[in-house]
Amino acid sequence: MKKFIYLLFSSLAMISCKKNFLDPKLVNTVNTEAGTFTDSARTVQFVNGIYNNIYWTYAHNRYNGGGNLAGAIDEAVNRDNSTSNQANHINQATLTAVNIGSGSALTTNNDRGYWLVYWMPIRAANIAIKNVPDAPIPMELKNRLLGEARFLRAYYYFTLMKYYGGVPIIGDKVFDPEEGVGVPRNSFAETVNYIVAECEAAEKLLYNGSEVIRNSANAQIFDGPGADNGRITKGACLALKAKTLLYAASPLFNGGNISLNELNGYSNPEYTGYLNYDAERWKKAYDAQEAVVSSNQYALKVDNTTAPGYGFYSVFVTRPTQSSPEFILSFMRANNNVNETQYDVPSRGNAAPSTFPYQELVDAFPMKNGKAINEAGSGFDASNPYANRDPRFDFTILHNESMRRLQSANALRPVYTYLNAPQDGYKTGSATTTTGYYVFKTLDKDVTRASGNSPRCDGIIRYAEVVLGAAEALNEYAGPTSRVYDLLKQIRLRAGITPGNDGLYGIPSGLDKTAMRNLIQNERRIELAFEDQRIWDIHRWKIGEQTMNKTQHGMQVEMKVGGGYTYTQINANQTRWLPRLYLFPFSQYEVARNPLMKQNPGWN
Repeated sequence: MKKFIYLLFSSLAMISCKKNFLDPKLVNTVNTEAGTFTDSARTVQFVNGIYNNIYWTYAHNRYNGGGNLAGAIDEAVNRDNSTSNQANHINQATLTAVNIGSGSALTTNNDRGYWLVYWMPIRAANIAIKNVPDAPIPMELKNRLLGEARFLRAYYYFTLMKYYGGVPIIGDKVFDPEEGVGVPRNSFAETVNYIVAECEAAEKLLYNGSEVIRNSANAQIFDGPGADNGRITKGACLALKAKTLLYAASPLFNGGNISLNELNGYSNPEYTGYLNYDAERWKKAYDAQEAVVSSNQYALKVDNTTAPGYGFYSVFVTRPTQSSPEFILSFMRANNNVNETQYDVPSRGNAAPSTFPYQELVDAFPMKNGKAINEAGSGFDASNPYANRDPRFDFTILHNESMRRLQSANALRPVYTYLNAPQDGYKTGSATTTTGYYVFKTLDKDVTRASGNSPRCDGIIRYAEVVLGAAEALNEYAGPTSRVYDLLKQIRLRAGITPGNDGLYGIPSGLDKTAMRNLIQNERRIELAFEDQRIWDIHRWKIGEQTMNKTQHGMQVEMKVGGGYTYTQINANQTRWLPRLYLFPFSQYEVARNPLMKQNPGWN
């Protein structure tokens, strides 16, 4: 039987319909390495190509046809409710080791790619690490390219860890496509240690985004984010290390791995997490987050002058600069209307928006005073439910009478989602919302699918995630200290929430660890909505049983005779959860190819 390495490390030409991660004109097989790495331009292009998979996989998760990973969980329902949509297999708990991948030709673009698509660039990174030291380029550039390759390799391993737990670690080995070697999984602890070590090694080779780097002849060769937006810097290494350690400290992996609890009898628990709980893992995670903070390279984009919370909105529709450095790693694009094409409402030129937010996400947003909608003194009015909410709400979700640019009028006009509305129309169907809501997060207020382009960049890692990670880790380690409050206040100040007389931005004083944990988890839910974060938070916190085994809701809005509206909560989708879903299965095809690849618990 051919081993899975033949599949995973096959020739670089074996790419599916996504953008090729290595230009075939530069290198198609291992036999052309000499031709690539004896040329300075091709050497740089080869490493640049390894970036493509980080961007493609991000785009795949957010812009995957009729739905995305938001529709796999409790953020939204996908327009495409077919059984071919992998998100629906997840939210219905019908995912199997068979339907996660067909096991067909190597070029098939299906969710077997969750495995395959990360191993291809790991192999490419290893080729670069092997050859760049001898390439005819200056030492400063060699260091940068080697640092980028090591970071990218670590990033792909981190992503594999999110899906599967412990995975095979091959180090710098470049397997020949014909070698056919079977490789066993490493433990979860070994996988974490490897990713952290690679981040630390890459950091030593890279520079800060704000630095001006000169070579030995004092000639400027790098000039910070103006020229190198989207490239890996020291800060990205620190942030990936911090994110890895945060996951490692979380309940799913920190002694609570599913093989020891819900699925007893699994013979290899070391693959699915640490075998013991250790509070010091939270301390390591906190220290790593604070290392990003203390680098002074990044900041939240604050603008409450243009409008409350406008900084939160604008970070997603403008390019990062030294004066607005919230994106630690960016998905750089040409000016585009990709997000409007995916999410915008029908009356703005989108025949089939992909994703409709649930009422549960709507209810998670507090009021502008920071109080939860069910909290005494919040001011929430069920007859006018969208008034005076946290400003992030209107920058995340389009609801009845949200203002949105209408091309034909070249002006802002209301979006209507009430029953039988003349425009947009609330009804069941592919073109209109089934929950009463559309997505606005990351859309440009001046752009529609039918008109215009935004200068946006997509954030792969942004500073707000680091701030929230620091608050979470410190609360778990030491409880709700003043530093935890300060970190959350930074997030809420930028959100445009009013500080209140106590200056706490609606955060109750004197919270215990459990109450603060709940508040932090909710803050992550709303701050990071539709950024490919919630699904992994559900996993690492082990809250799938609570958030997914339930009916998800929408809001039916009806216009009253004489004006005004009534609001009736409706059932939108019944989502389901099984403990085995906390880790993804290796496809049956992969396990059959490699008997050393032990399956995750519950998927046999």
